[in-house]
This record gives sequence, structure tokens and C-alpha cells, in this order.
Amino acid sequence: VSWKQDKGYPSYRIWVENTTDQQMRVTIAEPSGQGDFYVSAGGNRTYTMNNATDGIHKVSFFTITGELSGTVRVRVSETLL
Repeated sequence: VSWKQDKGYPSYRIWVENTTDQQMRVTIAEPSGQGDFYVSAGGNRTYTMNNATDGIHKVSFFTITGELSGTVRVRVSETLL
């Protein structure tokens, strides 16, 4: 999954729902680096960034068995979230 963070939009919020029975690692790679967060089995989590760099952002997902299922939503904003 990827999106373009346009200049003048310093914030984004990503919401991930994990419908598997395993913990999921979510990795966000952006031009200035990358970071991880975890979503529990059957759960959901929101991650907010208010100092995002412009450019392409890529999101990848990982579970121990490789099973992936769920929903991801990204909101970009020109104001702090």
C-alpha cells in the first residue's frame, strides 16, 4: 500500500484493522526513514504523524505465518491531527 504525501500536508493518520488471529507488524517507510507499530490479533490501531516528509510513503504488513487480512485507511491533512 502506498500514498503520496504532498508538500504542504505535514500530517497523516493511518488506521489498520487486523482480522487475523496473529499479531501484525505494520511498517511505514517514508523518504526520511521508517517506523513500525503493531496491531493485536483481531484488533485495530491508529498511528498519527504530524511531522511527515513529502513524497511517497509505503506501508507493508507482516505476520509470522504470512496471513494478511484486514483494512487500512490513510488520511492526510494540512493541519495537525
